[in-house]
Amino acid sequence: MLLIKTNKITNEQIILQAFKLANIQIYTYQYPNQYLAIIDSMSFYNNEYLLKNIVAPNIKIIIGKETSLLQVFDSYHSTLMADKNTVANYINFDDLTFEIILSSLDEQNKQEYLKKTINSLLPEDIQLLKTYFDQDMSLANTCKQLFIHKNTLQYKLNRIYKQCGYNPR
Repeated sequence: MLLIKTNKITNEQIILQAFKLANIQIYTYQYPNQYLAIIDSMSFYNNEYLLKNIVAPNIKIIIGKETSLLQVFDSYHSTLMADKNTVANYINFDDLTFEIILSSLDEQNKQEYLKKTINSLLPEDIQLLKTYFDQDMSLANTCKQLFIHKNTLQYKLNRIYKQCGYNPR
């Protein structure tokens, strides 16, 4: 299952063009901003690069877990869970790990977990981590994005590790 969400109606042509190029048939359109498609594994792997290229700040692509056609509801459910619990604009459920566990927690338990882990971090540390993860944990790309030296980034990541007990790397 493939779910594409957009927050601008003007992106419709981009999404429809990408579907056409990848030979993906739209299963359903949920007004105003969601496109659902069922795509077989081979077509997905052959066109994943195309899907990644249409990701933008206002276009989010979520790939559900790989299932048989008879279990498509499970795949759809996994797209909803991945969308709810991750902030990235390109998400493949089969690549998620810790996020799956977090999705099963109620809001109170999530808040308790945050208190024990990252609540002691400064807002600029949290922004640094967000940028670092948005750049797929690439030191070079994160440095370019934040306009800082590689050593400075490494120092800040080490400081975050000492402060919260979790190594961002």
